[in-house]
Amino acid sequence: TQVIIFLIPIVAALLYQYRSAKQGRLHEAKHLLDQLQKLYSKKRKHPNLFYGVMLITTVSGLAVGGLVTVNAVNTLAEILGYATSVLGLTLTAISTSLPELLLAILASSKNENKVVIGTLVGSNVFNLALFPAIVLWLGDQGPISNWELYSLLIITIFFSLMIFMYKGRNVAKKVGFALVALYLIFVIRTLVVF
Repeated sequence: TQVIIFLIPIVAALLYQYRSAKQGRLHEAKHLLDQLQKLYSKKRKHPNLFYGVMLITTVSGLAVGGLVTVNAVNTLAEILGYATSVLGLTLTAISTSLPELLLAILASSKNENKVVIGTLVGSNVFNLALFPAIVLWLGDQGPISNWELYSLLIITIFFSLMIFMYKGRNVAKKVGFALVALYLIFVIRTLVVF
């Protein structure tokens, strides 16, 4: 049941993104689309083989990186005496989110708002919905607690409302503080539970 709860917003988000992409394609800068077209139409001797190797290499790199991260977190948790979920919510979450954070900061400094929103929405949709669904489906740790489930849903709803409320405007600093506060409350509450 929890897997379905997480998959519903993923399907809705992907359908919305697809619809937005089709509409945005008509309004985006033509020179950017031309550059992308040239990039993808670059002549290669065996294009299917090239993209197949690239796909396998990327997935393998992600799998190896994921295993290294999981083993490192488990070992560190044993050494420090913390639950792995605590380190997952703090150390792992921050380190894996740093590339997205840096990209968002750089894009924001250049007023590339679409890149900022795309990065934030994309990463959060997958982090808050798809990945928990996969872990619940393939993992053996059992269902997550109601506290975690409702927290993820509330934070996702709050984030979605913020995006729509501030569409085309700068997000107020108090909203940023509120999001950080929600994260801290979630981490502290989880620490108390574990």
